[in-house]
Amino acid sequence: MQLSCVCFCFAYYCNSVAFKKKSMKLLLRQYLDSLGICTSLFCAIHCLVTSVLLIVLPFVGFSFLESKGFHIGMILCSFLLASVSFGISYFNYHRNFSAILLAVIGFVFFGLAQMASSETLEVGVSLIGGLFIIYAHLRNRKLNQQLSE
Repeated sequence: MQLSCVCFCFAYYCNSVAFKKKSMKLLLRQYLDSLGICTSLFCAIHCLVTSVLLIVLPFVGFSFLESKGFHIGMILCSFLLASVSFGISYFNYHRNFSAILLAVIGFVFFGLAQMASSETLEVGVSLIGGLFIIYAHLRNRKLNQQLSE
């Protein structure tokens, strides 16, 4: 819960710095990208922390963090957010496919991670996928900013 609040505050701060210079539509697109970055960072942190705390999780009531359902839910949340963010930006503004391609590569890595045979391999492949998605959101954000200049 606290991590989601930090991510929301980070996204809000990133988008409120130059509020008066930008249109509301650009701010919405940047907010979606910031939220997408935070979601992907949360996935990466989750992968690292869950692997380290795997033994302690059941005793403190957080065993749901290691379930397949939670992982699939996080991937779906990230996918929906990316789809909306990249869809709005691509179809209505910049028409540059590079951000979408990076995101597709990231989600392919997420899919491969779900089929991994070992926990270590799953974490490594998930982290690579998360980094691709973060970079895709950063790329999309840059493309949107270039249009507003």
